[in-house]
Amino acid sequence: MADQRRRFDLSLVVDPSYQDGLEELATAVPVWIVGTAVNKEACQRVWDRQPSITDHRLPGCITSYDVSDEKDRVSNLLSVLPVLEEHYGESDDDYMPLSTDPQRRYLHLPNGFGLNVVGLSLTEDLRPSLEDFGLNCVMPTTFGFQAWVRRKRAT
Repeated sequence: MADQRRRFDLSLVVDPSYQDGLEELATAVPVWIVGTAVNKEACQRVWDRQPSITDHRLPGCITSYDVSDEKDRVSNLLSVLPVLEEHYGESDDDYMPLSTDPQRRYLHLPNGFGLNVVGLSLTEDLRPSLEDFGLNCVMPTTFGFQAWVRRKRAT
């Protein structure tokens, strides 16, 4: 897996009380963070210290997203993945379609897309849901897990 390059397109924080390290995390990649009161306060502190970055794809941008149950980390991850596809997705005509979208009706995260998830441990039950979004190369980390899109080219 040398091709993974330890590069990520974004970090996704599902920890409902993630305060420390948010600014540092955002220096390298954009961050999407679950929008709890504690996390929104941390976001505001960072936003007050740096100029506003409005493009969700740029390093330094922090996006807070609302959830219905801040403690349901799995649902908070899975519910934001379609939104991430809207922002980061692309047509994937050159790649084998996802099993969940054989007609290629939707945008998909591009091949090689890297996601660093903070605040949720990788479980075997979670893997199939990640694969539905094309995130089929996963690795646990100290603070959560990392996932990449790896699809074969269409023949």
